[in-house]
Amino acid sequence: MKAMSSSAQRRTPVWIWLVVAIALGLVWLRTEVVALSVVSSDSMIPALLPGDRLIVDRRAAGRLPRRGDVVVFSYPGEPGRIYVKRVIGLPGETVTYHADRLAIDGRPASYLPQPDYRFRSGEGPFGTSEANAFIEAFDGSGQLILERPEPLHAPGSVWHVPPGHVFLLGDNRDASNDSRFLGAVATDDIEGRAYRVLWSRDEAVGRMRWSRSWQAVE
Repeated sequence: MKAMSSSAQRRTPVWIWLVVAIALGLVWLRTEVVALSVVSSDSMIPALLPGDRLIVDRRAAGRLPRRGDVVVFSYPGEPGRIYVKRVIGLPGETVTYHADRLAIDGRPASYLPQPDYRFRSGEGPFGTSEANAFIEAFDGSGQLILERPEPLHAPGSVWHVPPGHVFLLGDNRDASNDSRFLGAVATDDIEGRAYRVLWSRDEAVGRMRWSRSWQAVE
């Protein structure tokens, strides 16, 4: 009976190489393609809720997004703090926002009231009856936004979007710290596009929102 050679004894099992390859693939995927981000504020209700865990497409990082995209970004003066907002204005455009009504380059958005829309209990800062809901549409696409009955008067009303920047707003307009207050955001500061809700938890009541799992961010 022949003894096994030293090279055969040292041969690494195939399953170990498979585990290593999968681990390296996941690291690459996590750092170069996708990331996870947690929604921590009410500013993007109703599209996103506090406690949503987002899958972020990092391939969109540093690139010019499309109008209507929901992006994850940071402001240079606030390192480590992550924001999630919707792209409204593109480079070179003039954004006007007056009395809760949006116009871009002089073209007004349209607003369709949604009188039947209501928050579910515990999922909105204004309960179930104090927020007005509208479909805000521009360039043929629209999204559901929320407004207080008394409009919030943000500082200024006209913004010129510089080259290489975008103008961002939260869908929950009167509960959002966005470009109306902090200015346009450089595309270099965009970390990716919000792609899907991986899972969600209502931290206020300690309850999982399983129905939101794998929802597309629109």
